[in-house]
Amino acid sequence: GAGGGTPERGEALTASEELLLPIPSLYLANGVEYPLLGLGCASGVRGQHVSLALDLGYRLLDTAQAYHWGYTEDQVGVAVASSGIPRHKIFIQTKLQPQHLGTRNTYAAIKGSMDNLRVDYLDSLLIHFPTCNDCVVKPEGTWKDSWRQMETFYKNETIKCIGVSNFNLKQLDELWELAEVKPHVVQNWMDPFHQDFEVREWCKNHNVVYQAYSSFGTQWKHQKRLSRLPILDSEVLKRIGKKHHKSVFQVVTNWLVALGVSTIPASTREDHLNANLDALHFMLDEEDFKEIAELDGGGPAGQGTSRIEATFRNEMDQHVGLFWISHAGDEVEQGKLFPWDDLVVHTYPNHIFEARLDDGTIVSRHKIKFGKMEQIHRIKMRRKSKDDL
Repeated sequence: GAGGGTPERGEALTASEELLLPIPSLYLANGVEYPLLGLGCASGVRGQHVSLALDLGYRLLDTAQAYHWGYTEDQVGVAVASSGIPRHKIFIQTKLQPQHLGTRNTYAAIKGSMDNLRVDYLDSLLIHFPTCNDCVVKPEGTWKDSWRQMETFYKNETIKCIGVSNFNLKQLDELWELAEVKPHVVQNWMDPFHQDFEVREWCKNHNVVYQAYSSFGTQWKHQKRLSRLPILDSEVLKRIGKKHHKSVFQVVTNWLVALGVSTIPASTREDHLNANLDALHFMLDEEDFKEIAELDGGGPAGQGTSRIEATFRNEMDQHVGLFWISHAGDEVEQGKLFPWDDLVVHTYPNHIFEARLDDGTIVSRHKIKFGKMEQIHRIKMRRKSKDDL
């Protein structure tokens, strides 16, 4: 369950009470309390901004070893040390730079982070990426070696919880199999157009807290070279914001926290830091959740992902039904396919389809991929396929 909380519908709040409201939190599988809203310490966030956030009531700080990606652990450390707030009341999370993957290198990197942050323990350490794509020198080992080293620090209580970032489902399953200490946190890219539903479901099923980065969609700017944040152009989000007298940023923050997703927007401005806190003090309704769920996979408004033509081919000797599964869990039948029939569906990336027999048995599950405008998905009874989840 959640520790702390937001006001119930209809409760009046005075200004002074608002400032004292705790940030909602969840309890990790090991009983550690994990805030649902924190400060991402990249994107220009420096010591003075961390100090300001702590003054305003933020208690979760997310940083990383990767200085070349805009993180500054040492400045976070100075801000924490000079805040006057007891160490145990601040939750510090950092991330292992991929070039430090391995056994000895991970050990040295963890010690380095603790020195930079001026602490004798870390609240949370995540493996930033499972592989190193920009390494000049090949890392000493793999993420699996790093995990073993992190488990040792965890058992010594030098790190209070451990987890991963940017892992896919296959890697998460591998991690779960090999881990003696199971992951407590998974941090991935999630925003209204990229809701990472399958990984969030995996986390729910494994009692792991899911944390979103790029919750306002900065990854669309990085990866798709968009000139501005796509949530600003979403008619749906603007309409929901207007209804509740909130900004689209506040709508997104509220939506994430209501889903039990921890979020760490970076900000250097006091008004934005306050707005993120204020976003916790209203309630979206069922219709809002439904509308936001439907944004997933469609691409940002105005410059979106093009429609994809997906051909489903029944390679079985019996007929099957094809269903689209929405992220809200609703299903819409697309049609029946006789043996060796094709059914063409116009759809969008990340959409999920299931082929089922008449008795409800799921034959195969298909995820529409980014990039390929025409896709063929083969329906046949088997355990795994590259088309399947």
